[in-house]
Amino acid sequence: MDQIWVWAGTVDWSAVTIDIAIPVLAILVPTFIALSLARAERARAEAVRRADLTDREVERRAATAARETERRAVAAAREAERRERYRDRRREAGAGVIVALAKLISIHPSDPAMQGELADLRGHLGVYRAWIEPDEDHSGDWLALQHTKGMSLWSSAMETIAAQGEINRIADHELPSIMDPARQWAQDTIETFTAWLAGDLGEDVLRRQGAAILASMTSRTPSA
Repeated sequence: MDQIWVWAGTVDWSAVTIDIAIPVLAILVPTFIALSLARAERARAEAVRRADLTDREVERRAATAARETERRAVAAAREAERRERYRDRRREAGAGVIVALAKLISIHPSDPAMQGELADLRGHLGVYRAWIEPDEDHSGDWLALQHTKGMSLWSSAMETIAAQGEINRIADHELPSIMDPARQWAQDTIETFTAWLAGDLGEDVLRRQGAAILASMTSRTPSA
């Protein structure tokens, strides 16, 4: 052990530093710097990659959102066009119903064409109900109920006339009172239906009227 210390005392450590330590440091320092730079470069590259992925994801989402917006706009335009065609078709079919109802307001019960006009009304109602979309449009059901109510009034008027034997036995001032309920029904139906087609009345009005007709029909049905 003493010999080691003696040897250590004889070593020229400055020479060792110059001959060994400095060359080692000359190797280690650049290596450390190179490794640090490499790590920094990898970190920068990873940040750039992530930023690029983020940008591409943002662009992808923006493109997806733009396509979805365009798809919805196209779908909305097509639906608006379809609804407009539907309303035009409904108004065209409804016009036949209105004309048929109008004829019943002034027709004389002795007119041979009366039965034909009643049949014509039924035909126009059938065409109208065939054209509409029952899941979205309840006016067809309302018209069917109104038709049932109107035919009941019309039948009652004709029965009253038939009870007199011949229509010419009925005084002129009595005939209007017999026919007025049926004629007023035709007038009221025209006004409500026209307002509905024009968009001035909502379906709630048709539903209330339909419910009232059903309640009236039920109240007149004999109990079992």
